[in-house]
Amino acid sequence: MKNNPSGISGFYRSTNNCRHTVRIAVKLIDAVDETALRKALDIAVKRYDYFSVKFVLKDEVLHSVVPNDEPIVITNSSEPVTLLSEESNFHALAVNYFGDTVYFDMIHSITDATGIMEFIKTTLYYYITEEYKTSLPSDNIRTAEMPVSDEERRDPYLDIETSDEQQDSAKKPDMPSAVTWDKIMDIDTGSQTVFEIEFSEAEFVDYCKKNGSTPAIMLANMFAKATFGLCEKFDAPFRIVLMKNYRAFLKKPLAHNNITGVIALNYTDEMRGLTSEKLNGICRQMAAYQSTDEYMQSALQRKLYNERKILALGDLEKIREAFRGASKENLRLVNLTLSYVRMNTLGALEPYIKSVRTYVDPSGSHVIVEANALNGKFFMNIMQDFAGNALSEAFINELKSAGIKVSGGAEQELSCPKMRI
Repeated sequence: MKNNPSGISGFYRSTNNCRHTVRIAVKLIDAVDETALRKALDIAVKRYDYFSVKFVLKDEVLHSVVPNDEPIVITNSSEPVTLLSEESNFHALAVNYFGDTVYFDMIHSITDATGIMEFIKTTLYYYITEEYKTSLPSDNIRTAEMPVSDEERRDPYLDIETSDEQQDSAKKPDMPSAVTWDKIMDIDTGSQTVFEIEFSEAEFVDYCKKNGSTPAIMLANMFAKATFGLCEKFDAPFRIVLMKNYRAFLKKPLAHNNITGVIALNYTDEMRGLTSEKLNGICRQMAAYQSTDEYMQSALQRKLYNERKILALGDLEKIREAFRGASKENLRLVNLTLSYVRMNTLGALEPYIKSVRTYVDPSGSHVIVEANALNGKFFMNIMQDFAGNALSEAFINELKSAGIKVSGGAEQELSCPKMRI
């Protein structure tokens, strides 16, 4: 069992007001049966024993990830329990259900959305076969009979060496954006809200093809246009960050850890008013450069070098202060984070699922957008740590102007998993 999982910096950066956790809500075609869910969850947890863990403080310096033999908590409520507390049997994972929806809550330091979706697929596979007394093909499902390989279990970041020489030679990223949200709108970070929308995948993909874009870059550019529309003039760039799955680059497709990098798209005022085709071309070039092996290797070495240097401080409070201080520079910036997951591997599970939505705490960058594609639709959550629908309405209008029909969009209170710090 590894001691310092990929993403551990998120755990140490976490505060009571900024938690690095993830909730994935799966809406099913029928009301949830707790008995079938309990049976399915126990099978899945036995196979994915690396998710059945707790964080233990060793020598008042660093937390270690150790096995947790207590059962995963299942709660009949949409309100999340507190992870790493008595409520969750001190697990980093908990499951809720309410009506027809199952909620999977997890600490982001353990895994990312790709990793937790594999766990969810296995759980749903056994839930559906039990609940409907049916057999399903297990293509793209990690079943209980499938052995857990070393590649799946081991954190690939542990195999990457870092040094002062590598740090000196690593390519430095572009300077962070200078524009802050208060230059665009009045924001009060006293509340967290979410706007849930959905729209046709076919209509959106067709629009992307017509404009020479990928779905992720098109979504980013639509949010960029929405942001341009909220401010007449930008005196410095703003940034939209696309989450990058590093599994293919590391040649570790089975790894479960939080293995993500970023692609930063910087938008200057000179890009205002460009056609979708021209804007997509510029952003595709930025994304292509940041997707080269050389760039990703440098970014990864720089990240791991800085994290290992902080973890070597040998004092828990100094470690927390260093990780939290490193993220403060982004807290006021126009730094929108976009995560897009194509749920195209659900296979035989798909007819039993109405929607999949992802919820995360937006405190780290003010706005986080999660988009999942399933059953021919995009299910998108726009999450803010401030109230007001100016940004979401502007984005929805961008979709509508492209001829894409949109439903939903009402402002709701955001409920994210909590964890004991």
